[in-house]
Amino acid sequence: MATPTAEREKANVWFTDHHTENLTLSFRVKGFLWSEKSKYQRIDVLDTYEYGRILVLDGLIQLTERDEFIYHEMLVHPAMMTHPRPRSVLIVGGGDGGAAREVLKHPTVRKVVQAELDERVVEVSKRFFPQLAASYSDPRHELVIADGYEFMGQTEERFDVVIVDSTDPVGEARKLFTGDFYSKVKGVLAQGGIAVAQAETPFLYPQVTKGLYDVFKSVFGHVKLYLAFTPTYQSGMWGFVMGSDSPLEVDRDLLEERYAERELRGSLKFYNPGVHLGLAELPNFLRDLVSR
Repeated sequence: MATPTAEREKANVWFTDHHTENLTLSFRVKGFLWSEKSKYQRIDVLDTYEYGRILVLDGLIQLTERDEFIYHEMLVHPAMMTHPRPRSVLIVGGGDGGAAREVLKHPTVRKVVQAELDERVVEVSKRFFPQLAASYSDPRHELVIADGYEFMGQTEERFDVVIVDSTDPVGEARKLFTGDFYSKVKGVLAQGGIAVAQAETPFLYPQVTKGLYDVFKSVFGHVKLYLAFTPTYQSGMWGFVMGSDSPLEVDRDLLEERYAERELRGSLKFYNPGVHLGLAELPNFLRDLVSR
């Protein structure tokens, strides 16, 4: 029988995500649901009091049940809504299924190909994050277990939108932040196609955000850096970069029309046409960063 002291100790287990050498974010843990070492990384699933279940890869938080919708909606919908009729979409990474879930909300989509390196992330997500991984059961969704960098150089398909849902630029993911990779991305885009990627936090890692922005500028004729605020991620401020050889600006009337036609209003928690229009403006420190 557990003693009161043991119960108190159990209730005071914390998981700490190290943002920088001098900054951390800690979560009080209800329980440890899963832990394994895949071929590529350690995968953990925790249940926490404030944020529900959390997916952790190599000790770094990838998503939480409470705020994942912000990241996934803002990674996906600005590009999908900018494109007049996205039919084919490629997702690189995103093994939890969240990005695919958002893409498949667009009725114009006929096919989603997802190149994910680690099959175990997919399987763990299906078990512990079914609200994200439900996208895998959609007949429009084709999962390819492959290195996204290599897949990009091998596929002969063309896509209206390419979404790069990568982890931080360390290890295998580092090559997904290079000009060579985005030249390959451009090569698989259909005419008028759009690429979008997560660009880390410009508040704590401006060199990473600026580096990816400059890569996009070297590859695409039109580039947009924009922000969303996801409380779990480092600093809460998160960057995204979108690029195309076609203009990326869309006026309010057209956005409202697409939003209504695609019947998105009831299925989204964060994104809407007004939020999209706000992406056109950057805070002064980011304007200065990207102008250097």
